[in-house]
Amino acid sequence: MLNSLTKNASLYSATSFLFKHKTTWFMILGNFSIMFTISVYLTWLPSYLERSLGFSLMKTGWVASIPFFAGIMGVLVGGVISDRLIRRGTNTITARNIPIVCGAALAACFVAPIPFVHDTTLCIAALLSLGYFCSQMPSGVIWTLATDIAPKSQVASLGAIQNFGGFLGAASAPIVTGIILDTTGTFTNAFLFGAFLLMLGAISYGFFVKKPIQAVE
Repeated sequence: MLNSLTKNASLYSATSFLFKHKTTWFMILGNFSIMFTISVYLTWLPSYLERSLGFSLMKTGWVASIPFFAGIMGVLVGGVISDRLIRRGTNTITARNIPIVCGAALAACFVAPIPFVHDTTLCIAALLSLGYFCSQMPSGVIWTLATDIAPKSQVASLGAIQNFGGFLGAASAPIVTGIILDTTGTFTNAFLFGAFLLMLGAISYGFFVKKPIQAVE
């Protein structure tokens, strides 16, 4: 019993130690921001295609799959870029941040104009697909970033904390988007808010997640 209490106290102390560093909080914020917009795609894209672009239910299925195929490539490209940078001698954290920051920032640039473009082909082939491609570039790299930031004994804890932020963003996205849509009747503000959060994610990782968290001696 005493050993169990000691282990639980030690675990709590190690986790609370991570929360004392601003790096942890910006990893939470950054992942929240990026996963929010990814979740908007996952939950609201078919409805957007049907309500705003006029697709029938029959066409919505295969058209909605196009951005997700682009997203598959985005995940792979983000990982390849990061690994190549490391092989060329780039600092590991910098090599992780480059696809995260560039992917999120570029995604914001593609997502923001979506509600203002009425050409269906341009909207799907360029903005929606490129937006999802870029927003997925950080996905795989974010998972590995915790191994470079956290002390070796706390990698899983930091990864879980960061993922908490991501899942919180993903859970919030369909709710917030539904409220925006119900209030305004259009997806315009939903896409603009998503673009804002993507840029916020890029800033969080690019400016505030730079150095490893040092373990307490």
